[in-house]
Order: sequence, then structure tokens, then C-alpha cells
Amino acid sequence: MNNGKKILLTGAGGAALPFVIRRLKAKGYRVYAADMDREAVGLLYADKGLVIPGGGSREFLPAMADICRKEKIDAVVPLVDEELVPCFKLRQYGVSVILPTEKFTKMCLDKYALMRALKETGVPVPQTALAGAGTGGLSFPIVAKPRSGR
Repeated sequence: MNNGKKILLTGAGGAALPFVIRRLKAKGYRVYAADMDREAVGLLYADKGLVIPGGGSREFLPAMADICRKEKIDAVVPLVDEELVPCFKLRQYGVSVILPTEKFTKMCLDKYALMRALKETGVPVPQTALAGAGTGGLSFPIVAKPRSGR
């Protein structure tokens, strides 16, 4: 058992969150779930559900720091892209943030940088180019995606 350690999961509206919350609770954790949508399903499964500002807002980090302090949260698991990098700052409040390194996380949030890094290590990746470079050298069909975001 984990002596009631408190874990805060963000992105409580995610499809897998009810399962993850149940598993963590079965292992003895106290689970807090947060989302910007007050109707996110994970809020209902958690020991405590919290509505927070969106990860891209100025209010996000102060709200998360306040929750961690008031609730004595042991670890935060951010599960929303926009929340990943800001959550690294929670470490200054003595909260564990369950993520890879900040450098690796930032690289993964940049699809172009990630494809370049994977290719450099020998991992097969699709042909990748920035939109400004045009389609020269690429073969169709082409999938166009933003460099960051969903």
C-alpha cells in the first residue's frame, strides 16, 4: 500500500481516466482528478474532483500550485499537452511531477523536431517537411499537421 499518498491527475475527461483512477485507488493512493470541464467523467471517479483553468491560461499554474499546497499533493501527472511544460514549475513547490525530462517533453511537443530526432537515431519515420518548404521531394498522399498541438 502507498499510505494514502495523494496523486493529482489532470485531463480528467480522457477516456482512460476512470480505469486509471480505479487502479490507483486499488493500490492505496488517494486520487485527485482535475479538468477545465466540470462534467469530465474522471471527476466523478476520483476521491476529489477539481475544476481548473485551461493549461494555456495565465491562471493555470497558480491554481495548480494552490491545489497542491492546500491538498498536500505528493505527485502530479499532467495528461494534457498544454499543461506539460507549465507543470514542471510545480517541482519548486516540492511536488513530484511524473513526466520525462523537460527537454524531451518539449521535443515531443514539436512534431517536426521529434521526427528529426527519431530519424537521426535510425527510427523509421514518414517523410517530414515544414509547410514553408513546399511539397518538393515529398510523395503523395501527404498528411498535413500543425507543428504543435492536436
